[in-house]
Amino acid sequence: MKKTWWAIFLLPILMLGCTGGGSKGLQGFLPSSVKAQGIKIKKEGEARIYEGNKLFDYMDGGAELYYEYGFEQACVQRYKGKGREVTVEIYQMDTPAHAYGVYTFDTQGEHPPLGQDATYARGLLSFWKGRYWP
Repeated sequence: MKKTWWAIFLLPILMLGCTGGGSKGLQGFLPSSVKAQGIKIKKEGEARIYEGNKLFDYMDGGAELYYEYGFEQACVQRYKGKGREVTVEIYQMDTPAHAYGVYTFDTQGEHPPLGQDATYARGLLSFWKGRYWP
């Protein structure tokens, strides 16, 4: 059931094709609200953008991996609705190969048909498409 909820939530992001969020950058990938399994979830606050060395402000440890793989920027947005809370993170790398490289650090779990490859385990859905790793 959770797997379906995640997939429905992320479907609008995937439908954009990860070709660029338009004039809004990575924020352009994020819907303002989504209805998933009868529950409407909405953005909670503003999206946070991390560029350059600012990723260390978001991650306490682990940011080094992203920098080794050509990190350019990240967008983090929280969503809430009826007892559900979701944090969506989108990382933009400099090349598709680098996005794939970051993705491959944890591919244990189920592999739903999302993006170019996806992994779902322990309530976390990750996938990569182009130079993006959400």
